[in-house]
Amino acid sequence: LEEDLDAVRTMLFAAFAEKHEVLDDPEPKVFIDSIDAGRAKFNCFAYVASPRDAYPMRSELLFTLLRQFREAGIEVGSTATKMEIVGGMPTPPVSEQTPDQNRA
Repeated sequence: LEEDLDAVRTMLFAAFAEKHEVLDDPEPKVFIDSIDAGRAKFNCFAYVASPRDAYPMRSELLFTLLRQFREAGIEVGSTATKMEIVGGMPTPPVSEQTPDQNRA
């Protein structure tokens, strides 16, 4: 882990504190959720007065944090994504099927 995790934690709490939409009670929480491939994954909880405020506030906080991390030289990485396709492959349209597929 090359980044200063205490600095990241401090920045997260500061971002919550500066947004008046984020409630003081219950207070925001910041956790390290996991460490994978040398990267720490944070999980944060903050509350707003209305469910309608949640998504806009989340977006605003992310814009703020991304800017602050960039200014502080803190790299934001990405995690691997696993995708599973459940079920069989779709059957191609009749016009694209081979003669053997048309007999089925």
